[in-house]
Amino acid sequence: MDLRPSELQAELRQAARAFLEQECPVAHVRAMADDPRGYAPELWAQLAELGWLGLALPEDHGGGGCSFADLAVLIEAQGRHLLPSPFVPTVALAADAIARFGSDEQRQRLLPAIVAGEHVVAVTARGWGPPDVAVRDGALHGTAPLVPWAHVADTVLVVARDGEGVTVALVPADRVQAQPVQTVGRDARADVALDGVALPDDAVLGRRGEGQRVADLLAQRGAAAGCAAMVGACERVLELTVGYAKEREAFGKPIGTLQAIQHHCAEMAVDLLGARGVTGEACWALDAAPHAEETARTVSVAKAWVSDAAARIVAKGHQVHGAIGFTAEHDLPPVRAPGPGRGARPRRRRVAPRPGGGLAGALSGSKPTIQVGCVDDSGQPSRRSAAPLMVPPSPKAGSRAGPGPGQQDHSSASRLPFSAK
Repeated sequence: MDLRPSELQAELRQAARAFLEQECPVAHVRAMADDPRGYAPELWAQLAELGWLGLALPEDHGGGGCSFADLAVLIEAQGRHLLPSPFVPTVALAADAIARFGSDEQRQRLLPAIVAGEHVVAVTARGWGPPDVAVRDGALHGTAPLVPWAHVADTVLVVARDGEGVTVALVPADRVQAQPVQTVGRDARADVALDGVALPDDAVLGRRGEGQRVADLLAQRGAAAGCAAMVGACERVLELTVGYAKEREAFGKPIGTLQAIQHHCAEMAVDLLGARGVTGEACWALDAAPHAEETARTVSVAKAWVSDAAARIVAKGHQVHGAIGFTAEHDLPPVRAPGPGRGARPRRRRVAPRPGGGLAGALSGSKPTIQVGCVDDSGQPSRRSAAPLMVPPSPKAGSRAGPGPGQQDHSSASRLPFSAK
């Protein structure tokens, strides 16, 4: 396993950052928070022209034939700029599921339209608990809550209970009722109600009652994509924080010369390094063996670690910025207390209790927002445990804050590019 970026990935990262720097400034993110659609169709069309929407699809359907790890590079860049778009559910989840499990008719009908930017797909799958929708008497019944981008979708990929199994179906959006929900983060979500929607055989992805493998892969790819987006966002938070520490002066010198500030920045950098590593391993595993039990474990480790690391990075960024970071005009994402979301960290702690082997060992309100949610398998809010991994310990009370006379400071904080001059 080689997690170093390939030449293609390096080129993708550079091109994606340059494009989004120009086309997705913070002003655009804020504007889309007030837009009923939540995204700009014109920018979506540009992504299609660049080939982003088909990057990881088979070449015979107009795609680029690249890997999920390659696609994660684009998702990371989007997370860095908090691009509001249905990219993850449409491209990373639904398109891949259709390509793997769909019939020839489904592939020919949907994949070229997705690649061309003419078709948006919402996905009701989640990574915890049973599906909210069920199949009864040959029809879909129930309401899937908080489905991202359902209000602008052309098709809804529905994961439903079906007897003792699971059925995955492609339902035209005009046959469901998508009610937009005003969330705290003001991101694009809707409750999708299916009241007796007929389920013909040609709408089923794969076979009826045998969709658990599809649902599991959707959940794992969604978790890995979320990790990639958080890595990109956290990298930007670290850059903003280090830049502020260099410029902000207190008592006649930059605050970055203070050891406590250096500790915060060093710990943020360590967290980011760990998050990038476990995310890369999860993406690699999804490419190498998407249905293996070890892959599920690796993705679980990534989700558990990156969710906590992102919360710590943003919290420390606010500690360094002080009150200015909480203002609506500032670009630093606001920090949030743990609450209900689409994650399942306690379950993933049980699935992967010892993340020790190898490297395994987000949208906007009035300003860009990183959301880190935590729920248990029942969907109820759960407590976070103290993070056990890779966080440098804080100095004990009463201990010296720095090296003694004649001693050299070899800590990672001392190597940050701060200067009192």
